[in-house]
Amino acid sequence: MTDARTVSRVARGRATRVPAGIRREAPASGRAAPPRHPTVELFRKLASVPQALAGLVVLALIAAAAVLSPWIVPVDAEEMDFDNLLSGPSAAHWLGSDQMGRDTLARLIVGARIALMVSLGAVGLGVLLGVPLGLLSVYFRGRVDDVLMRLMDAVVVFPSLLIAVGLAAALGGSLRTVIIAIGIANVPWMARIIRSQGLSIRERDFVKAAESIGSSCATSFPTASLR
Repeated sequence: MTDARTVSRVARGRATRVPAGIRREAPASGRAAPPRHPTVELFRKLASVPQALAGLVVLALIAAAAVLSPWIVPVDAEEMDFDNLLSGPSAAHWLGSDQMGRDTLARLIVGARIALMVSLGAVGLGVLLGVPLGLLSVYFRGRVDDVLMRLMDAVVVFPSLLIAVGLAAALGGSLRTVIIAIGIANVPWMARIIRSQGLSIRERDFVKAAESIGSSCATSFPTASLR
């Protein structure tokens, strides 16, 4: 019995022996660090590039000025100062004035708010309409795919200005009309992007494996596409 225990200890010591020149690492103490959120990882990578960080700061300042414009605009953007036509920077007009005496800084801030509203609204409308159309085209394929893509081609053929003029005649000239016109012009491109990505995902192995075990494409493909 004693000999059996000795042989077992010797074998265990040989199995755990570390070769010369290699240090044995101590087991990690504590829990492993949780994975970082993709947004946090994106900002961390942007912060490591000085040019990207500078651009991000400028965009953040412009967005903040656009959102806070009702409270930070120094004077009325439409107020005319005929005593200071085309004047340079001064205490009254920090960035000068235009040919009608209107404050340049105030007009820049108000214009940034309008540009932000139009860009976010148009992109949001393009995503809201383009993503479902692209997913439907990939899911059904065949005739549905052909009809949807030919419809997108027809929208692309019409110039954005012509769409804007038609909507202005139907809905009246307003900021909402501009957002709708630009958003409709963005729908075909968004639908095509989603369709191309969806076609590549649909043919991947994990989708085929999910279908082989009985999962329908209605549950496996849309879930994988939106991840």
